Amino acid sequence: MKLRTDDPKFMGFCGDYLKALHTQIADLQVTHDGPILMIQMENEYGKIDKYLEDLKQLFTDAGFDAQLFTCDHSGPVWNKLDGHSRNSPSHQRPA
Repeated sequence: MKLRTDDPKFMGFCGDYLKALHTQIADLQVTHDGPILMIQMENEYGKIDKYLEDLKQLFTDAGFDAQLFTCDHSGPVWNKLDGHSRNSPSHQRPA
């Protein structure tokens, strides 16, 4: 089994865990008047790929409906803003 990949066995365990977690904290999400504002799906994974897409779907399928996010300190995720490179003309400051 490969961790942090879309390996079916790993994703199966993730899905089981998320369903069990959701039964315990569903009503604590801000979308249900609770104190949990956002839910972090992954930490410092460093890329956006099929695994993250599948992980997001597992959270959604489990019933999480608060804002989902991931945290990355560098790499392609950090270097993008709204799907655009920070160096693109739409994100450059005027001279």
